[in-house]
Amino acid sequence: MLVKETVHILCILVLLSLLKQCLSLEVTVSTCNLWNFMFNWDIRKHRIAELIRESNSDIVAFQEVRSDFYEENSQVLELKKLLPEYRWAVWRTANVVDQSDNFIHKLWAKEGIGILSKRPILSMNIQNLPHRGGPDTNKRLAVHVSVSLDRKTVINIVAVHFSYDRQQQCHNSAAILEYIRLKQLKNVIIVGDFNTYVDYDAPVRVFTDRVVSPSNPCYSEMKAPPNQAQTARVLMMDTWVHSSSKGEGLTFSNMPTPGYESRPDRILVSKQSFKIKLTRLSGNGTTYKSRYQGSIKLKRVRSLIRNAFYSFQGYTGFSCDHDCGPRGVCRCGMCIKGDNSERCDLPDCHECSSYLFGIFISYSFLLALVILSFLYALLRVLVVSAKFNPETFFSIMGCTCCLFNPQLYSFQRLSSRHRYLRIFTPVVRLPPMVLLICALILIIFLLFIGDSLFEKSLATASLIMDEEYFPSDHLMYTARLEMKPSYSE
Repeated sequence: MLVKETVHILCILVLLSLLKQCLSLEVTVSTCNLWNFMFNWDIRKHRIAELIRESNSDIVAFQEVRSDFYEENSQVLELKKLLPEYRWAVWRTANVVDQSDNFIHKLWAKEGIGILSKRPILSMNIQNLPHRGGPDTNKRLAVHVSVSLDRKTVINIVAVHFSYDRQQQCHNSAAILEYIRLKQLKNVIIVGDFNTYVDYDAPVRVFTDRVVSPSNPCYSEMKAPPNQAQTARVLMMDTWVHSSSKGEGLTFSNMPTPGYESRPDRILVSKQSFKIKLTRLSGNGTTYKSRYQGSIKLKRVRSLIRNAFYSFQGYTGFSCDHDCGPRGVCRCGMCIKGDNSERCDLPDCHECSSYLFGIFISYSFLLALVILSFLYALLRVLVVSAKFNPETFFSIMGCTCCLFNPQLYSFQRLSSRHRYLRIFTPVVRLPPMVLLICALILIIFLLFIGDSLFEKSLATASLIMDEEYFPSDHLMYTARLEMKPSYSE
């Protein structure tokens, strides 16, 4: 009897667990700083798309999103093409990017914030964050979207990218908090790059502290009195701090060395609305390097040839599509390790000079001709070998072997229209094995000569900075959340 009751109890518990799982409403949110189009965006975007798919995120917020001047195309739209399951995409730009010193790359003219979503986006609002002085003159904004999880549940995503100036960060926090209060938003998720560092998290504590006390440097920036802003402020919690994940949750490296040093990328959620199920960091670059190293090297070689062609055409100016950072310098459209004393603008880079481009064209033509001769000879050898008669093996040994005997091959006479091809007749009439061996020797010789001619150019293409092997200097941060029952109706 006791065993039977125990089985019944266990069945009831299992059914309750399954029922709870069916009734629970989960949403997974991620944030990723795209690092604009730094270091091979057309390659990096494939790895970023993989990270998003692996995270199984419902909503992904992006910062440093570049778009064209008319905002008809953007990096978010390019990611959407790689991720068709994300049917909803929005982006808004805040700043026009100065590219006046670059004569090649004029595509990505504006920068801002974007969002991809599997769930329907019901509405979107843009909140411009006021600038109140300081060294950071970039305009800042917040993108607020209402997302439907089901017919009854709507969540409010506020995507942000705060200023790098500490005082301005306080202004940004105060403006977002005031916006939430005035709009009376519920089920709020604030996601993005807060630009906060280990020694200064005051702007985040504006949202997470129960009371913003005078000890907080941002206290003086609060527009509303503490009792009015209390409702919006007390609801927020930092998902990493309140999760079971171990470690400091560092997401920003300021380039791969000296390592990850701060946690600017955060997801803050309404404490009354959400439970934190899981938090995860991804994208430290190891997989990206192993998988895309060949593509990166090939692109650098193409960039070298392209800029040599520009030098040949007489173009002048900066050839890299972005700034190479404090530990890099631009040469021939590539960022290499070095400082500004090694920088050169076209056509002054000898690795991609017009003279070297002329040599490259001549060399490429000659190499292609020899390779074609090699392939032609190889084809003739295969044809003759297919006609080989084993019974005559001993009779054709030595110099009379059919592979070396030109008399075994007949050629049609060239018409008058093709008499100019007669200059190739001595080569074509050579016995195929002789032509094959000669072509192979010439190929090896030309490769050896090419290595000497283009040694400096190839060395420049091989000086790949550590940063180029990382999909971003920000890790992607993901939080899986569960709606509390009272807030999912």
